Amino acid sequence: MRVGFSLIAFIAWHPVQVWLGLPMAQPVFLDPVFLAIAALLGGVCTISWQRSGSVWPPVLIHWLTVFGWKAFLAG
Repeated sequence: MRVGFSLIAFIAWHPVQVWLGLPMAQPVFLDPVFLAIAALLGGVCTISWQRSGSVWPPVLIHWLTVFGWKAFLAG
């Protein structure tokens, strides 16, 4: 149950950021395709946390994904 709530919170946090002062992210953070990809990333991070027992592998996975998206995919 905790894992499901965390995944939903991870996905929901992206649109919330638009409303809390990141309006330039609106075209991306409210896009259903982006949110589906965020759900996939959240799932991968959740699995890595469960398997490792540490928060650091998912932090690294998330950071590398965001870095790669911004640096190489013009995100």
